[in-house]
Amino acid sequence: MTVEFKDRLNQELNQFSIKLEDSQIIQFHKYYEILVEWNKVMNLTAITEQNEVITKHFVDSL
Repeated sequence: MTVEFKDRLNQELNQFSIKLEDSQIIQFHKYYEILVEWNKVMNLTAITEQNEVITKHFVDSL
């Protein structure tokens, strides 16, 4: 997991006073990696850029 991913996710979630454990952030990052990988094989989403996935998929769902 990159520091950039962790910082961006925390920054977005702070707006809603949501705090995640490091283990949860690691799980979100792993999910991001799997999403991007499988999206190469089948069209799961048009949104694959990391910051957009964080904002539009992860933060919106939380």
